Amino acid sequence: MTDSKILISGAGMDPSGLSWTEGMKNGWFFILGEAAGQRKLRRLVEEAANDPTRAAYRERFLTFLDASQNSSASAQGARPADCDPFQLGVHRPITVVGPPVPPLTSYIERHHDGLLRDVLRQNRGVMIVMVGDPATGKTRAALEAARNHLSDWTLVHPVDAAHLIETIDARDIAPETVLWLDRLELYLGGNEEVASLLRRLLTEANATPVTIVGTASPEDLKAWTEEAPEEHVHLRALLRSAHVLTVPSTVPVSERDAWCRPDLDDPRLTLACTSAGAAGGIVQALTGMTALIERYTSPVGPSGTYEQTVITTAIDLRRLGVASPLREDLLAAAAEEYAAAKPHADWFRQGLLAALRPVHGVSPLERLPGTPHDGYVLHTSVEQYGRSSRQGAVVPPGVWDRLLQHTLPAEDALRIAREAHRRGLHRHAAHLAAPLAAEGRDAATVLLAPWLERAGFADEAGEMLAASADAGDPRVLRCYAEWLARRGESDEADGVWRRAAAAGDATARVHAAAQYAEAGDFALLKELWLEGARSGDHEARHRLIQILHEDKDEPGVERWLKIGARSGDRPALEHLVLLLDRSGRGDEADRHLRASLDGKASPVLIDRLVRAGRTDEALELACDVGGAETSLPLADALRREERITELEDYLAARAAMGNALAVLRLVALLDDTAREGEAEALLYRGMAAGDDHSLTLLVMRLDRAGRRDEADDCLRRLAESGRPAAMRMLALRATRAEVIDDWLRRAAEAGDADSLRERVQRFVRSGRTGEARSWLEHSAEQGSILAVRELLGLPGRRDECERSLRRAIECGVPNAMTDLEQLLSDTGRRTEAERLRRYGIAPGGGTSAPWTAPPQITAGRRDGEPR
Repeated sequence: MTDSKILISGAGMDPSGLSWTEGMKNGWFFILGEAAGQRKLRRLVEEAANDPTRAAYRERFLTFLDASQNSSASAQGARPADCDPFQLGVHRPITVVGPPVPPLTSYIERHHDGLLRDVLRQNRGVMIVMVGDPATGKTRAALEAARNHLSDWTLVHPVDAAHLIETIDARDIAPETVLWLDRLELYLGGNEEVASLLRRLLTEANATPVTIVGTASPEDLKAWTEEAPEEHVHLRALLRSAHVLTVPSTVPVSERDAWCRPDLDDPRLTLACTSAGAAGGIVQALTGMTALIERYTSPVGPSGTYEQTVITTAIDLRRLGVASPLREDLLAAAAEEYAAAKPHADWFRQGLLAALRPVHGVSPLERLPGTPHDGYVLHTSVEQYGRSSRQGAVVPPGVWDRLLQHTLPAEDALRIAREAHRRGLHRHAAHLAAPLAAEGRDAATVLLAPWLERAGFADEAGEMLAASADAGDPRVLRCYAEWLARRGESDEADGVWRRAAAAGDATARVHAAAQYAEAGDFALLKELWLEGARSGDHEARHRLIQILHEDKDEPGVERWLKIGARSGDRPALEHLVLLLDRSGRGDEADRHLRASLDGKASPVLIDRLVRAGRTDEALELACDVGGAETSLPLADALRREERITELEDYLAARAAMGNALAVLRLVALLDDTAREGEAEALLYRGMAAGDDHSLTLLVMRLDRAGRRDEADDCLRRLAESGRPAAMRMLALRATRAEVIDDWLRRAAEAGDADSLRERVQRFVRSGRTGEARSWLEHSAEQGSILAVRELLGLPGRRDECERSLRRAIECGVPNAMTDLEQLLSDTGRRTEAERLRRYGIAPGGGTSAPWTAPPQITAGRRDGEPR
């Protein structure tokens, strides 16, 4: 320990905790220039981790080491075991006083680890998304699985969406690669280009296996699937094809002893188990999240309040799209907009120092030396908590102007521009995107053009598109063609459409096809779809197959169906199987199904084998492929053939993966074979693992057996540990109005949408609509996006409805802008409705006044007024 103390104490660290001297930085860079020196330094710092006198510096030394790595190593990749887990997103564990311990605690397997193992058995073109609340162990579980089951593969970790696009386009992802996308929102957030590239990568991976691993919050997954805009076709399709595994927020009682085994001899695990208590949030306590969130939500004294303001500011800047480390000048300027009252002049410095203060080695805000301006980053669990809890929080109006006044990295500026437009702030969106478009960034040009045209700057939009179209980007060409068509310049538009189609734009290809069809030029039409099919466009392939079918070119149809099946095109595979079956080549159809097995085609083949009386083959295939999907024909066949043990094993494997149908069938099987105790134990295990379906079945079972008190006790324990489903069920079982209301309120505040809606409806049915509105508005003020949305459907006065819609627009709720336009029109305010449509809202929610075009767009013009 002496060497590490000397090293750290003599390094020139500024005791304020805010800055490092240049001499110290140069010293570290000198050491880092030698690989041996780097390894020695990391070992010494890790040894110092549990020195209580130096705990404050630990994270900053390690982060500095990480930031100093050669960025190309991330692109080139390394084996999973050789990767730094903290660079990959694994949280550092808390520190405690005691003897030296390894950087990571021993890994304790949980229910989802078995499910993940089964998915990785079929490691061809698979995407895995670990979904869960902050600091529940998503990233660590994925890394342990990669190290154990893909140990010889190469792990590639792009730093952001731009790096990911560059890596895929450059064909830098070799076969047997794990593409590591921890925190998927950094890559997928509204980015159709990334989603399209990942789908292409997975399609190609049928021949050259690639496994994509990502982590996401439940809110983000819902936003990308259920709530994604219609135009996000690739995003929804990508996630529909992914294997989504849920990581529970708590460790069930039955598994907690494994975390506190004496043989682990790790005081960090002991402290985490003690801190978590009956709630079971052991992982959150182990990563420091429990203490950090408690400190954030319950500030103590003035410095605690200042710290909370600084952290809230950082959370919102991240929510708005600032993915790079936060510059101190931007953080300080934005924080001024969050201060409830203007405190003394040094309040921000006090708050920043407090936010950097660690508890057990972790702090809510960390400084990244070696990054531009030595920026700050939030502890991941604090950021994720804030993203979830502040979804319905309105960003203070002045923050948007502060963002316009600061120089931002291009990718950040583009993300913020998208976010501003999503929240109705059209002027800010246009002024953020314009400098990027002027620099020739096609993504910004495609975004900006329709925004300008809507605001009355159609000529400027056209000139910008015409200038950018020369580079040949298919998205720009498509936008330019659409602009020309709206201007009535159809001949020129047709030429641009053809250029866009030739450049590979699928929408342009469809438009060009319509032109050829109208002109009766079917030879060119066929050539167009053939070219698209050769480029891998699924839609083009389907259109080509249709033409070949009409031409009665059966060999051509079969050839392209086989190409589609090999590339992972599920409809092509299904049509190929039908074609082969009709021609009496069922065995060949089976071979194609086997060759295309990716977890999606296997049920088709299993059912075919069962129908052909080949139950043994079907069962063997089901066991080889794994996965949670349950084949009812196979289960029924095993039952008919009285193969009870094999049926039980088959159902048990799928029930363990959370398949509700398998759970139901297995419970029935155990009951039928006089093993009611095992059936009940199965449901208890599922309930403890976070499966609400098992919880419902268990409660119904206990009720039928006359054990209602036991069911109530079970539900209360789960409810007190924070389980919304248990709270909702207690509300349904209660008879006293105040008890029902209390459980519904608690479940709603825990994020249960059904309970929130039910409580509102109870208010409305009893004539207390005003009370419902007050509660929802209070919940919205606390950041509940569920409350913001529910307010939109609540009956009320016109001004109340308008206020709710304006708040919803500021929170980015889809369709709220359109609904407000309609409300304004219906109440005789058509001029304002048109102004809202063209110019959006102003920060604060009011309808925006007409605004001038960004100066980068109007350069050379006499004015920037809309026409």
